Amino acid sequence: MEKKPVLSIGMIFKNEARCIERSLESLRPLREAVPCELIMADTGSTDGSRAIAERYADVLFDFPWADDFAAARNAVLERCSGTWHLQFDCDEWLDGDISELVRFLKESSRKSGDGGLLVVRNYNTADLREFGDLSIMRLIRRAPGRRFTGRVHEHWNFKCRDYAVLNRTVLHHDGYVFVSEAVEKAKMDRNMALLRKELEEHPGDLLLLLQSMDSTMGEDRRAYAKQATRAVLDKEERWESCGPAIFRTAAVSAQAFGWPEAEEWLAQARELFPRSLYTRIDISYYEVIRFMGAMDFATAARRAEEYLEALEEYRSGRARAAELASSHIMCLSPLREVRTRINLAKARCLLRQYEASVAALDAADFSKLDLEGFNVTANTLLLLHANCELDLSGLVRRLREEARDVPEEVRRAVLRNLALRTSDDPAELAELLGDVEDWNEVPITALIHALDRGMAFPLRPMNLEEMDALAARLAENKETVRRLALAAKTDTPQALCWARALVLAAVQSLDWANGGDLDLARRFAEVENAFLPLCYAPETLTEERMFLLPSLHRFGWWCARAFQALDGGDALGYVRLLRSGLEAYPGAGPMVEYLTENTSELQAPPPPPELLALAEQVRTLLAAYGPDDPAVQAIKESPVYQRVAYLIEGDSQ
Repeated sequence: MEKKPVLSIGMIFKNEARCIERSLESLRPLREAVPCELIMADTGSTDGSRAIAERYADVLFDFPWADDFAAARNAVLERCSGTWHLQFDCDEWLDGDISELVRFLKESSRKSGDGGLLVVRNYNTADLREFGDLSIMRLIRRAPGRRFTGRVHEHWNFKCRDYAVLNRTVLHHDGYVFVSEAVEKAKMDRNMALLRKELEEHPGDLLLLLQSMDSTMGEDRRAYAKQATRAVLDKEERWESCGPAIFRTAAVSAQAFGWPEAEEWLAQARELFPRSLYTRIDISYYEVIRFMGAMDFATAARRAEEYLEALEEYRSGRARAAELASSHIMCLSPLREVRTRINLAKARCLLRQYEASVAALDAADFSKLDLEGFNVTANTLLLLHANCELDLSGLVRRLREEARDVPEEVRRAVLRNLALRTSDDPAELAELLGDVEDWNEVPITALIHALDRGMAFPLRPMNLEEMDALAARLAENKETVRRLALAAKTDTPQALCWARALVLAAVQSLDWANGGDLDLARRFAEVENAFLPLCYAPETLTEERMFLLPSLHRFGWWCARAFQALDGGDALGYVRLLRSGLEAYPGAGPMVEYLTENTSELQAPPPPPELLALAEQVRTLLAAYGPDDPAVQAIKESPVYQRVAYLIEGDSQ
């Protein structure tokens, strides 16, 4: 280490065994790249933290805790000798990309400038997927008189006007993630006790009021929110710098907890600070959810686009870093981004703007989806598939390949059903259905889609009971099961059994008394004629032993014989065999009646034109006489009348 280090890293700690070594290890690359010293103050550890600190610190000392963070920081600062001072905490760790910070510290010609704004990334969940960013003055050029102030949320005692923005230098912080509710409450109570002391001395300080909102819950938070928003409206000192975050916190809290001020604060935030990132990112994020729930999809879409535009502005470094010094922006995470894109896609779809909906899905990073976002994505794709002709196969494939954070059993089931509805590839459909064990888990519409696209079925050996149950579900739509029954293949035993299940379901679901189907009846006879020898010995399939078969199969056997007779030109045999089938299965009465009345071979041919003309002449002659005239009787006894009597008398009935 050089005699006079470039950088002094100052840390205070108490009982941080969970994370202190991670924090100190993260500083190692920086300490190797730049002459540094590490000054640490232990404010009362009892969990072994000090022993860990001893292995890393250049200076380590005890500092009795006195309910004053600034006092502890200043005790560290007094022992520093570097040109610059970096304030660091044990529940933080320095991001691996330190190039920007190292370059800043190594600029030997840099004589001006008093500070550096760094990004502190506060995580809200143990998986580190939810976070917010705060741009804060953590790097200060040491100079006489520069000290920390503030019992809690300590800060420098001077206004730094000449500073660098190091927005790629990130301090990750998870201090509020791995604590119990009791510990979290204790920390909030500790912070509020210190904040109340500060507020007694500075009752109108907007930053203290904002910090008090963040450190309380329930009616206490609401009271601080009302006090803070009034102070902003009265344009108290620092109202422009603290106001956006105050109204963000107040409005979001009011919306979450159902406070009556929610609408008022949201409107005031947009009126006073329309271009603030707190408004365009945080408030817009929550308004997207709100307007989606209210089914105001047009407003939800506008808010989503505003959010995404502002998020890009922040990530590209075009936002003013100083604006984010009062509080963290909450809704920056990739998880929140993808949720917003999915909500935008759903809103555009429900507005019938299908191409815009697909574009929103195209831009979404499916690898960041949680379970809720995954389900919304799948439902949006189903809505698109049902309402437009756009090609969605690429999106479905991406969702299947990228959404790895969703529980596998949920992901597999949802994606299978989604792909079944959207894919037109029989091989892909067969692959998706190949491992199904319980067909009740598969939506029947998805199976219909796969069968209509030509997927071979069954995909694995199935027993007759499974096939009958599945065919019964299909028969809820009579036209569908009829169409599938007519198209089903019979080239393998399993295929034949499936065709049998479909045909039986179709025959039994059809209302034969109110309009039958000759093609379905003939298909029934064909399938039964092929299926019965597969299951019964030849000696069983005789008229004498037909009683051994179930009733519907008995009728199927007679029906097959009937159509064979009809195809051989024996119309009377066709009728006789159908009647024998009816005796075997009386439930087939409507079907037999329909067939005997609608089979063309049983119907009399239409009379030739010359016979129709003769009948018309006889009618004219009869009309010339009264009904009791002897001439009428003479005409009816004539050979001419006998030839056309059925035409004349049939018309008169």
